[in-house]
Amino acid sequence: MAWWDGVIADLVPELTVVALDLSGHGDSGWRDRYSGEGWASEVGAVIDFVGGGRPILVGHSLGGRVAIVTAARYPGLVRELVLVDSPGDVTRVAPRRAAQRARRHGSLDAAIEAFQVQLPEIIRNRELLCRVAAHSYRNVDGSWQLKADRHVFRRVDHDVVARNLAATTVPITEIWGESSPVVTAEVLEFLANTHAGPTDFIALPGGHHLLFDHAPAVASVVRSRWASLTAAA
Repeated sequence: MAWWDGVIADLVPELTVVALDLSGHGDSGWRDRYSGEGWASEVGAVIDFVGGGRPILVGHSLGGRVAIVTAARYPGLVRELVLVDSPGDVTRVAPRRAAQRARRHGSLDAAIEAFQVQLPEIIRNRELLCRVAAHSYRNVDGSWQLKADRHVFRRVDHDVVARNLAATTVPITEIWGESSPVVTAEVLEFLANTHAGPTDFIALPGGHHLLFDHAPAVASVVRSRWASLTAAA
């Protein structure tokens, strides 16, 4: 969850924030099979468990695709979506880095040094990047390996996203990086034309990994959307 540290720091204590690792990610367990519907059930279960009303659901990259499925399957649980450089599919424009995921390191420092984000981007917030890297590995039999299950990729395809976008009317705010290869003009057009509800678009001068160098701007959008919702209530 260190990926969201920069955003969360700008939201609390003003807002209550709940962050989760989907199965196959971070400190959550692995499954024999992954799907958008399965992940959506996990998100829905967390929302139901935490309580406190219908939240704004925020998701980056694959997390945004899962957020779309969640809103469609559980419309009574979600008030609004904020998608961060999503629903474009990063696996279509970047190598899987299978070698990185399978590689073992003799120390955590060595693992952190070798860590790479999915897309080759210049990330200036090195402190947050190192924190993310440190949280991305676990010690297995004396060597450090990435926590993520390599089978989590390409489990929420275009047809799944399209079907669920057409089935949800909750408002969507799309935050996208102007230099991102993931969310292209075609993806933005697809989102606007397929989503059954209102859709807003906010461009930031960054790439796909906006949670690093543009975390305050992402947090500002979330805070603004929550303020609008509560003012209208």
